[in-house]
Order: sequence, then structure tokens, then C-alpha cells
Amino acid sequence: MWWPRAWRRSSRKTIFPDHRPESGGIGSMPPATAWGHLPGTQADPGIVRAIGWSGDMATDILLINPPYRMVPPFTYDRYEQIDPPRNLAILAAWLEASGVSVEILDAPVLEMSFDDIAQMIRQRRPRIIGITNRSTSTFPMVQRVASIAKAVSPEAPVIVGGTYVSWMPEEALSNCRDIDYLVIGEGDIQTPELVTRLLDGRSVHDIAGLAYRDPSSPQHIKRTPPARVVEDLDQIPFPAYHLVPIEKYVGRGERYILSLTRGCIFHCEYCTSSFERGRVRSHSVAKVMSELRWAYEKGFRYFYFFDDILTVDRERIVELCDAIIGSGLSFPWHCLTRSEYVDEALLHKMKAAGCDRIAYGVESASASSLASFRRRVKKTREAFALTRMAGIRSIAFAVFGFPGETFADQIATIRWLRELNPGMVRDFTYKPYPGTPQYANPEKFGIQISDRNFVRWSQQDEPVHRTEHLSEEEIIEVRVLCSYIFRSQGQLQGGVRYRRKKKVVMVRVENGALIYNHYKADEERRVDLYLNCLRVSALYFEVMLHCDGYHNVPAITEIIAKLFNLDRDGAYRKVRHVVEHASQHGMLEEMPALAPALPDGVDATPPDGTEAAVRLPAEDRILSAPGLG
Repeated sequence: MWWPRAWRRSSRKTIFPDHRPESGGIGSMPPATAWGHLPGTQADPGIVRAIGWSGDMATDILLINPPYRMVPPFTYDRYEQIDPPRNLAILAAWLEASGVSVEILDAPVLEMSFDDIAQMIRQRRPRIIGITNRSTSTFPMVQRVASIAKAVSPEAPVIVGGTYVSWMPEEALSNCRDIDYLVIGEGDIQTPELVTRLLDGRSVHDIAGLAYRDPSSPQHIKRTPPARVVEDLDQIPFPAYHLVPIEKYVGRGERYILSLTRGCIFHCEYCTSSFERGRVRSHSVAKVMSELRWAYEKGFRYFYFFDDILTVDRERIVELCDAIIGSGLSFPWHCLTRSEYVDEALLHKMKAAGCDRIAYGVESASASSLASFRRRVKKTREAFALTRMAGIRSIAFAVFGFPGETFADQIATIRWLRELNPGMVRDFTYKPYPGTPQYANPEKFGIQISDRNFVRWSQQDEPVHRTEHLSEEEIIEVRVLCSYIFRSQGQLQGGVRYRRKKKVVMVRVENGALIYNHYKADEERRVDLYLNCLRVSALYFEVMLHCDGYHNVPAITEIIAKLFNLDRDGAYRKVRHVVEHASQHGMLEEMPALAPALPDGVDATPPDGTEAAVRLPAEDRILSAPGLG
């Protein structure tokens, strides 16, 4: 039905006629010049097949989920979660209901580089380009994609929606001249209206929930009044997952994310996870169960409810659990909640329905911080005990580096976590996120922001601030200590000064728990939290991490060659250098001769002419690094 309408829109002059690429980035260049910066003219056939696209017809809007990294390598290993892009799929469903042709490009699951994205934009010729901004730390990737979009298709308006741009629209537009419109908030209502008006060449300046540059004065940014939200969440259409390669997520064993509610009843001043505070809106249980059944039939076997507080409405969560139990489906799922919203009977009901993990925000043991978070110590202690008794694994979220806290407060938090005895601890670095009072007025809270490169603003990354009581170094130290304590089951000992050692210290952990920044690749990434604390280079870290009892020198060489874009000889020399150094210091040991076989295709023969300077482990022996000291 939309073909005549799409044909009518084909005249590019009718689409926002006063739109021009602004200065800054490749987007300011003439199209022919800009294309010279984007190698390749044909989209990767493998990617096209994976998406299921056919033909060369221009689409109305291309929705893009950017890569997780700024530079290569763009491969995504098993430990990296790649959830189906739910928000984009919901927006796509709204747009399709409005008669708009939509395509989704989920770069992470397709392992796409920025060059790949440029080629796909060139091939699909979208009239409008939409980009999702998952978090503050992903905004640099959004900027990169917006710049590419303007270089390849300078007349296509670029729309961005998401977390950072919703809280700081003026700052976002000032920092990225390649973005034309920002959708502020949830976007369900204003996005279809914005897109259809742009396609028809009509004015968009009276649409609520937008930010854009004044066409008559590009330096002046206009922001319209807040948009309405969807009150009845059952009116939200089913996500348009037919536009993404759903089999790829299933094949990776990814979780399926969904929600029972939107909004949060609390007003935590450090949090920006919810655009609407003070109230919660809910889906019906029937609607949620319909989606659960669909996802299960597609092959998903693990589910995550990403509500801020899933159990805030006790009657509804009990109804959901009863529906899951009565459905005959059996699958594990996990959720987030607060300690004051669980009780013994509810936890046993959730366990019977398949809940295997619950994450609680412990945050801190500081009295002042607990007061601002409205956390009650007694309820927290009870919740962890009851969760354990119900047979559900509890996860404690702890955040280090809050303003006003001292180093002693950080140690008290670790002691408090030990007392709670959770099944797992997830430690994070406090970030004064855009949209919070601490970002707007850091001096008032005793904060000095030291790094405004948003690539580093993930809570898993190094601190980007110091406080009146804590240096960046001390925040790093306490996170490493927390990581060690709860991954080695170590104990805090009285009278011991816990400080980072000057020599190399590596803690062997399981499941890749030594995490480093996923958003930037090694060659352009500053040393992150764990590499900093270990005092080793990224390459040294990767080599030692793969001395895990499953790899030998040739296998590690293959991995290093791919990760660091080296030829095999160069990678081999670097691996042998690290192995030699580690062997000299007694850091490595050979596993028994009955070690696992080498991966298929791995050549165990070292390059000719390479000689070991010291007695080294046999080339084909599996290596293990039980610890460094």
C-alpha cells in the first residue's frame, strides 16, 4: 500500500528543503570528496544475505544499532552479550504501522565495521537514517555513524534517540553537527510523526519531544515540550523482529530481553535509566506471555526482564509467575529489583516459575549514600537471606567512587557485601552521568571530572573523576580489591593496608572476569581499569589470559594475530617474548601430556629460525598461568 506514497517521496528536494550538512567531520565535505574517505562501493554479500535484504529499492528509513567499538577488530566473542535491538524493533513496528518502509541494521550481531555501514547506506539509499544511542558511553559510536551517514547520503536527515541525547539534547547537538533531530524520551509517539512528516516534506517544528537546530539560525538549538507517553503499554506493537536476523541471536545462545513495566517510582539522583520517574506503567500478563511464547518458539532459552524494579507490583508479578508455571514452558530467567519489594512467598513463587538470578542494588555501605538511595540495611540483609533460602542466586551491584565517600567507606562496602554473602558481586565505577545534578554542577558535590571522553563512561571502566576524599587511583584500587575478594573467596584481614602492588599481580578468574573496555579496540584504547592495575600491556594481558589450561603457543599465536592484526611470524615472536618472560619468573606451568587436542587448522610448527633464549615450555604443550607475583 505504501508504494505510491514512497514513489511520491522520491523527489529529494521535498524532504526538509532547508537541510544542509553542517561543518565538522567528513559530513561537511562535498559528497564526492567524502566518498573518497569511505572505501568500497558494494555491501558485503554475506551481510546482505544474513539480513535477508533483496533488490536495490530505496527504503524510507534505515535504523542503525552502531558497533560496540570505535576501531577494529569488530569481531564479537562469546562473552559479549548482544541482545536483539528491542527498542529499534518496537520503533520499526510503529513506523510500519504508519505505512513507512523500514530496515534495521544491527551492526554488533552482524560484526559490521564502520566501512560496512557506509556500504550498506550507499546500497540501500535510505531517505532517512535513524541511530540508537544505547548509553552515554556509546555516543562516540553514534557520532561516527552520523558522520558516515552525512558523507554517504548528505541529504538524508539523521535522527538519533536514546539515553544521553534525551538527557542532554543541547550538548549532544552541539557536539555532533551531523545529527539533525533528537527524539527525547521513549519516542513511541513522536518518532512516527517525525518520520512521516519528513518524508512528506511537511514542517516538523511543532512535534513534541524533539530537539533540533533552528533552520534560520543553526547555532540556536530548539527543544519542543515533552511528548506524551503510551499509557496502556499493551498498545505498543510487537517488536518488528522480522527485520533482524533473529537466528543469529538464537545461534549465539543470547538471552531474550523483555519488560513487564516502564518507569520507576524512585528519583535516585545518580541514575538515568528511566525517562519517567515517580510512577510505573504495566503490560498485561497476557501480552507478556504472548511474547514469551513467540521467543521460545524461535529458540530462545534464557530470558531477562529489564524492568528497573520487576517486583514493584506484587500482584502482577505473582500473576506472571503463575502464567509461566501454567504454560508448560520451562526456561530460566533473571531480573532486577529492590530488597524492600521481595518476601519469602514471592521468592519461592519466582523460583518455581524459573527465576534463577535476582540482582539487587546494594550500591554502598556509606550511611549518607544509603540515605540518598533510600536503602534500608535490615531489608537488604533479609532479602539476600531469603533469596538464598529460595534457591535463587543473588547478585549484588556495588558502586565505588560516590561523592562524599572516603576510602574507609569503600572498604566498609566490601565488608557489607561479605556479610550479605551474595552469589555474585558486580562492581562498578560511579559515573556522574549527563542528566544528573552531579554532571550539571560537579563542584557542588566535590567532584572533579578528569576525562570527558564518553568512550570511557561505562560503569565497567576506569573512573573519570576524583572526589574530595578519593583519588582516581584509590577508586581503581578498591574495585580491584573487590574483584579479588569475591572471585577468589578471599577474606579482608584486619590491620592490612590494601594497596595495589608495584609488581605485576594477576588474579586468575573464570569466564573472562578480567574485563576491559569493549567499546574501543586495543590499539587506540588507553590502558583500562584492569590493565592499569595489572601493569601490563594489552597484548601481554591477552597472552596470559589465554594461558588458561586450554591453549598452547601456536593456538595463542593464532588468537593474537587476529586480535592485533599481525602476521603469524610477528604474532609468534610477541607471544614467545611474553612466554619467555613469564617462564623466567615462574609464572607458567605445563599441563599434563594428555592435554586437549589443538583446534582444527592450528599449525603447531613455529616459524623457522626462532630460538628460545631460555628453557621454555614445549610448543605443543597446553599452558596454564595459575598466578603472577
